[in-house]
Amino acid sequence: MPALEPVITVIVMLLLGLGAAWFASRRGWPLPTLLMVAGFIGSELLVAAGIDTGLRWYNFRDLVYFVLLPLLVYETAFRLNADALWHTIVIVMLLAVPLMLLEVLIAAAMLYFGIGDSAGFPVVAALIAAALIATNDPAAVDRVLEGNPATPRTRSILEGESLFNSILALVLVSLALHVESQHASLREGISFLEGFIYFVQLFSGGILLGFAIGLSGWVVLHFIRSSWFRAAFSIVIAYGSWFAAEWLAGVSGVVAALIAGLLLNAYVQRAEPETKIVLRRCWKTLGSGASIVLFLLLGMSIYLPLLLQQWQAALLGILVLLLARGLMIFAGLGGYNYFVDRSPVPVREQIALFFGGIKGAVTVALLFTLPAHLRYGDTLQAIVYAVVIFSLLLQAPVLRYLLRCGFCCERRDSTHQAS
Repeated sequence: MPALEPVITVIVMLLLGLGAAWFASRRGWPLPTLLMVAGFIGSELLVAAGIDTGLRWYNFRDLVYFVLLPLLVYETAFRLNADALWHTIVIVMLLAVPLMLLEVLIAAAMLYFGIGDSAGFPVVAALIAAALIATNDPAAVDRVLEGNPATPRTRSILEGESLFNSILALVLVSLALHVESQHASLREGISFLEGFIYFVQLFSGGILLGFAIGLSGWVVLHFIRSSWFRAAFSIVIAYGSWFAAEWLAGVSGVVAALIAGLLLNAYVQRAEPETKIVLRRCWKTLGSGASIVLFLLLGMSIYLPLLLQQWQAALLGILVLLLARGLMIFAGLGGYNYFVDRSPVPVREQIALFFGGIKGAVTVALLFTLPAHLRYGDTLQAIVYAVVIFSLLLQAPVLRYLLRCGFCCERRDSTHQAS
């Protein structure tokens, strides 16, 4: 029987995933939300039947971080609408870098003073938790946007922010891990200069390596005649850029995969029609499959007793998420509108962006990259899981509704055209 347990788990999860996908297509519910619920219900049924799902914190982290995330980052970069992104790049980078850092600082302060236990939950723990709950999930955002009539501008801002936001979060968490590995106690801290240098090394090294691998891949793709071999080699580029960065160069794999994906995007724009069709089909299939597995795993990893035990920290995390995200969007973009005359962000679009900060399995995978022996690990888990569950059960459905009812930018666009 034990030898059959992994097979039974895979079959049950596959059936539940297909059922969730069917229900999402028929009822219009966000697929990530349904997959998370299906994963949780499926794992509870399997455990009740005495079957070990085999899911542990370390294999969840490795599967997401080293198998699924490279595909999702590369696929998102590959699918980005370069023209739309270029026209919204100022807003995207404003949201993804300075405003996100401001959100992290605000959230960290709220969590630190809200928990009020400097010994059990120090400042560095609050900063780590804030970086985690500020992380948007590109896979969740993409699946919610899929099939919805969002304007190109709104879609570009949501996709671009989620991608660059998650990249910055990955680097911030890597910096936190660097602090943990370099010091016997997190309370010893790390100098600002040392942290800044390490931060720059991760980013710049990832950019240079991703560009080198992506450009080399472009040259190789030019000499490959078969469209399907080109598609297969593009997968090699995705994983090659990630693992070369993480294991060989010690820089950011997500940044390297992003740059390589953007170069593949540029290559496809100039390729013949057959290659465009094959590569787009290939990466759409890979991205959809990775997303389904990702959110099923997320549902399977939910541990309700921990949330009940740490319910105060969990509720605080949700409150901090709403307040910090609200200040980031409405105050930050309100200030942006005050200083610009062209392409302001109207309130209707700000509301959509507020609900577009969806969290997901990427956030949980980042949580599990932290050392297991942290004394505040249970509190971090409760905060992160509460925020992710709340985000997928509330933010994702609301965003989907706003997009479907034409809430985003429609009045602004028509007013702009009339003027």
